[in-house]
Amino acid sequence: FLSLPASYPPAAVAGFSYALGGVAVALVVPVCKLDAAAWHMSASAGWCLLYSIVLTSATSYAALAWANKHSSPALVTAFFPLQMVFTALFQLGFLGVAPTAAQVAGGAVIIG
Repeated sequence: FLSLPASYPPAAVAGFSYALGGVAVALVVPVCKLDAAAWHMSASAGWCLLYSIVLTSATSYAALAWANKHSSPALVTAFFPLQMVFTALFQLGFLGVAPTAAQVAGGAVIIG
């Protein structure tokens, strides 16, 4: 089972994992009581959302994939847990918001 991702290109494996996440969300959404009016947004808000999706998410993932491809396996393995640590430190340093107990516990589970 663990050798299965090695037999496919990395983009296909990432796409498959996102598709599984989409299926999980699709299974949960009908159970939630969602108000259609809550999803209404103005055109300017739509442009802001598109900007944040394209320039932050897609660009970040592309840069991360490129860096992982050109890095050593040890650095790639160490980078994922360090993202959590530095996110918490930046949250505290730049935003002045201390992590909650649940965030600390979740980070400990991920790192530990």
